[in-house]
Amino acid sequence: MEDSKNIENIDNDIKKLKMEKKKIKQAQDRK
Repeated sequence: MEDSKNIENIDNDIKKLKMEKKKIKQAQDRK
C-alpha cells in the first residue's frame, strides 16, 4: 500500500516540476 502511495506522490511532484519548467521557459521566452 505504502509504495503505490509514494509512486502517486512522485507522479504529482513530476507534474508540478514540469509545470514549473514550462512557466520558467515561457518567462524566458518573453524576454
